[in-house]
Formats: sequence, C-alpha cells, structure tokens
Amino acid sequence: MITAASGIELPDPRLTQCSLSVLVAGVPDVNASERSPESKPETAALLEAEIDEAIATCGGDVRATLRATLMANTYLEAEVERLTEAISTGFAGADAQGTSAGEKDLEVVIGDIIAIGVLQFVTITIDPFSIFRRWTVGMETTATILHADLDAFYASVEQLLDPSLRGKPIAVGGGVVLAASYEAKSFGISGGMSGRRARELCPQLIFVGGHFKEYQRLGDAAINVLNDFTPLVERISIDEAFADVAGCTHLFGPPAEIAKTVRRRVWAEVGLPISIGVARTKHLAKIASQVAKPDGLVVVDPNTELDFLHDLPVELMWGVGPVTRARLAEIGVHTIGQLAKTPGWSLEQFVGRAAGEKLTALAWNRDPREIKTHHRAHSAGAQSALGKKPAEEQVFRPTLRHLADRVATRLRAKSRQLCT
Repeated sequence: MITAASGIELPDPRLTQCSLSVLVAGVPDVNASERSPESKPETAALLEAEIDEAIATCGGDVRATLRATLMANTYLEAEVERLTEAISTGFAGADAQGTSAGEKDLEVVIGDIIAIGVLQFVTITIDPFSIFRRWTVGMETTATILHADLDAFYASVEQLLDPSLRGKPIAVGGGVVLAASYEAKSFGISGGMSGRRARELCPQLIFVGGHFKEYQRLGDAAINVLNDFTPLVERISIDEAFADVAGCTHLFGPPAEIAKTVRRRVWAEVGLPISIGVARTKHLAKIASQVAKPDGLVVVDPNTELDFLHDLPVELMWGVGPVTRARLAEIGVHTIGQLAKTPGWSLEQFVGRAAGEKLTALAWNRDPREIKTHHRAHSAGAQSALGKKPAEEQVFRPTLRHLADRVATRLRAKSRQLCT
C-alpha cells in the first residue's frame, strides 16, 4: 500500500480504477486528458451519482456525501496536488498486504476534505469508526496506537486538591489502601493493602479520604484531551484510554509528537501527570505506558518491538496477575521472552488451554484488537472493606444491604434489569 500526503493509505493496484473514480472525481489529474467531457460532473447531483456508482462497483459499504461550498483555499489546492501525485505515481510500488481485504471492501477511506476544483469538495465517511483503521493502521503497519494512563490517579488528585500533600507519602482510604502516591509506593505500599500494614511500612504515611466526584471530573477532562485529536478513543477505566491517531498524523504530526502534545495539555489544563505508550498494538501500547511511568513517554519502534517486549517481566502482560505469575514461575518463566518460547502444551498444564494460547499470542505481540469507541457495561457492582471486623451476620448483613441498594440505585437510574 501507499500513503497519500493527507495520511490516507491506498489499496493495491488492482483497485486503481474504482479508487481513482472516488478519490479524484472532478479533479484535474494525470488522466484528465483521457476522460471524456461527458464524464466530468457539471453539477453536484452528477458528481454524487458518479461517486455512488464507483462505490457500488467496488462493493463497499461507504457513505459518500457531497457538499458544495465557496472555498478558495490554498491548503486544499495543495492537498489535491499532493494526493493526485501520490495516486498517479504510487501504485507502482504498492504493497500487496491489503489485497485480500481489498477485494471485499472499498479500499479508500478519506476522513478529511479533498478539494474538487475550487468550489466543491467531497467527504467520504466510514461508519462505524472501527472500519477506519482497516487501511490506515494495523498489525502490519506503524505504531499509531496510544495508551494514556494517569499516574497514581486518586493520590495525584488528592495532591492536586491539597498542595500541602505534594511530595509526601499519602494513601487514599482508611482500613484498606485504595491508592497510594509514588512517595508511598517507594515504601512498598500498594492498593489493596491493609491500612495497618501500610503504616508499619511507612509510619509517616498520611491517609486521606476520597473525593470521588473530583476523580470523575478530572478523569473526564484528561481523557477528553485525546478526543481533540481523534474520534477513535476507547476509554477502559476512569483514568486510562486507548487512542488510534493514524488518521490525524497529517494534521498533528507523528504519533510521538501527538503523545507529547497530549501530555503537555493534560498537565497544563488538568494539572495531573500522565504516562503514554505508543506502539502497533493495544497490548504493547499498554505495556509501554507502564514502562513509561511515572510521568513519561515510551514509543516502541515496530522494527525492534520484540527486543523491547521480551526483556520485560511477565507480570506486565494483560491477564497475568499474582496467581498466574506464581504458576509461570514454577516452570521457570519470569520474562515475556521466556513465555514466548515456552511450548504450548507446557503452558496449558498451568494456566489452561485458552489462557495459554492467548498469552503466547500476546508474547509475540499478536494482538489484532481494534479500538472500540463504544462500550456497554455487562455488570454492575459495589464494594466495601470490613477491615478486621469478625465475619458474623450482624456485621456483614447490613453491609450487604447497603451494597445491594447502591447497585440497584444505579440500575434504576438507567432503567436496567438485574439478574444474579
């Protein structure tokens, strides 16, 4: 495939004719002299019909909308020239990687304005957004997936709200540590640890109550910065999200520059540190953001990604928690590289067949998952720490009622039914 100046990757040569009819319909191009006068649209309706015919010929599911506007814009004219040159000269060196998919769908996706002459332009849009990645990025192309993760989020928010806490070891919670600042983590304190144990590790530890409305507000503000660059944003928690910036590099620069800009803006506008990983796949981008912490940026070069990945501890992988890590340690697997080289039958004995296959694929950075811009929750829950209280009915029954009421209130607000 080839990449036009506007950041659009074009299909294999066998689709040249139908692709050109969509891309440059009505634009003076290198083949303009061969086109009959009758084929040039005289009105918006004729141009729209020509585009629809081209789409039907290619068998694509693209919606084409034609808009007319009085735009004499130098930038648009320059974009047309560069795009036309890419179309006319680039197919000779086109890559054949997209051939099989190209036979099924219209291979051209245009997310921005392509000028037609000076007075008209066409916008080709794709719905849903996940299709947009098909020809702009994938496992076989460049590193354009960002994983952005706010650092020690709850604790950082508390330090933002109360500047006197900055630089001090703090923990959000009481009987149980919900979150710890990096100053507290340096003493070995982590989320889920009992408050008593945390104080033993760090006598000067400061416990603070949570401000959950502020967590939501500031988390929204930070993640919304990504939306200013691309519509392909997948939020996976209150403080982290994936973003695919393949379609906006011609506007904002390379992915690494976009990541730097996001980090600067989050700090300037929200006041919180955020770490970002950039890679070809979601799995590797998430690992890169963990390596980047605290408050850093790691961009993984596709040419050396396995060298980067295989030296890292296996617990950085998605799906490897304390239990799985302990099981892998029993067979001498401590790094992702060791996991990648472990025979499948050996992994199955310790983690099961499905988990073994998944972990092996991720260890080789085989992760075809795309950005999902819309998520629907499949469960609702609430929790409360009982601390050192005895496990007696008079203790846990009121707590269960309270938790059930919290969950039911949320379900009623969204008119959702409950089943257990």
